[in-house]
Amino acid sequence: MNMTIYSMLRNVQAIRRCEMLDLADRRTEKARTEHAVATEGLPFHRGDVLFHSIHGLSLVKGIVGKPSGLEGLSYWIEPVRPAKHLSRYFVGVHQAIQSGFHLPISEKEVEDIFASFRSGKTESETSPTENYSLRLRTVAQGNTAQAFAEVLLMAVSKQLYCDRGESKIVKHAAEALAQEIAVVLKIPVKKAFSLIRKHLRTRLVAHPWLGDILTYKD
Repeated sequence: MNMTIYSMLRNVQAIRRCEMLDLADRRTEKARTEHAVATEGLPFHRGDVLFHSIHGLSLVKGIVGKPSGLEGLSYWIEPVRPAKHLSRYFVGVHQAIQSGFHLPISEKEVEDIFASFRSGKTESETSPTENYSLRLRTVAQGNTAQAFAEVLLMAVSKQLYCDRGESKIVKHAAEALAQEIAVVLKIPVKKAFSLIRKHLRTRLVAHPWLGDILTYKD
């Protein structure tokens, strides 16, 4: 009799354990589904290689956090070549692009940028009444190679007063663009600066301060 009761209790316990495991599995599956839905429309995904003008090439290791709206999600990003001071970053999914992370350009896109330098055509045209300095800042906030190339074109195509704020924006754009070109073409940064100057050379005569910015400095 006692053995029968004991066996029944063991069966009940086993059933409860199975029910608990099944509930845990369903919760896990639900969490996975919610996470997949929340991350589906994001610009970057796990496994993407990104570029940042300061951190260089980086890998998206994953997207972490609770999928309760984009505010709760962050990219887990690690540099391809870990720095001594920091080996990983957690950047809000809605802040990554503004922070400067983006997909690297292709070799063809590098050639397109050089072609635009030679032609001198800019995609961003300012109206006579538009604040040129403000427009320069707005374009630079794009934080992509194309945006930085546009900044350089604006600098040589318009009357740009070399004030401290504007020259700082142009300097950052030149450095960021040269670093990305160097990574894409697998050349030294010094050579990338040289290529930028080469394709802009006909327009640098009237802007000697810009020529100085485009000269690589150790």
